Amino acid sequence: NNVVPDQESKSGSELISSREDSTIGAVGYKFRKCFTDENGNIIGPYEGEVVEILSETDKDRKCFYAVDGYIEELSLADLEELAKLESQSAMESKFGSVGWKFKKQLGSEWCSGVVVEIVEDAENGKDRRCHYPADDFYEDLSMDELKKLAKMDKNNGKMVHQVKHNDLCETCGGVGELLCCSTCNLVFHLGCTRPKLTELPEGDWSCAFCISSGDVVKKTSKQEQQKAHLAVKEIESLKEEARRKREESRRKSPRKRKNSIEN
Repeated sequence: NNVVPDQESKSGSELISSREDSTIGAVGYKFRKCFTDENGNIIGPYEGEVVEILSETDKDRKCFYAVDGYIEELSLADLEELAKLESQSAMESKFGSVGWKFKKQLGSEWCSGVVVEIVEDAENGKDRRCHYPADDFYEDLSMDELKKLAKMDKNNGKMVHQVKHNDLCETCGGVGELLCCSTCNLVFHLGCTRPKLTELPEGDWSCAFCISSGDVVKKTSKQEQQKAHLAVKEIESLKEEARRKREESRRKSPRKRKNSIEN
């Protein structure tokens, strides 16, 4: 059941976040805001949108909250306060604390979520109560689950889908025990990695293609990127060599010769 926000119970401290999808206060400008319910509990945040600019009133921005159809009027100063608190919140929020924002795939959609409460004595370590304003949906997550979601969030802020890795080694095209890149869908035999690894890495590992392009979770130095760029060239050369060997093998196969004779 959706709780309709009580306009009279709002306070400036509960205007928590906004997004600069367009000019602040313009029609189409989107933001997020918390309210208090009849019991004094903070609920939300709810995503709102400026749908009309009114005249002859200080509260001249008519705002619509799609999750429950609630409409209220805010001033430009209110919306500017939202934008200010958004930047402050982004700077002050600590990982997993109340106010921490993340994205998670729910069904086929990526949804924005926020930690709204830390639950004591939670089962299975799921002590972060999270809210998805778009669906007004709540769930409890653990810190480990939040960390996994954070790893899926690229440095540029764009969420990527769960990686489905390839079945064949990127270098030689063979099967077997393969090392998966943490930031793309490529896989490699340990001996086919470049720069060549001698043992399995601990934790996350990014292949030369990702490091070369800068598409990695951890920051890399220019020197590392240069090494990765050379490694990519070597991998491409090895791939071409492996492709030629497979072509030769197919041309020499008994099945191929038999089919040629029959034709």
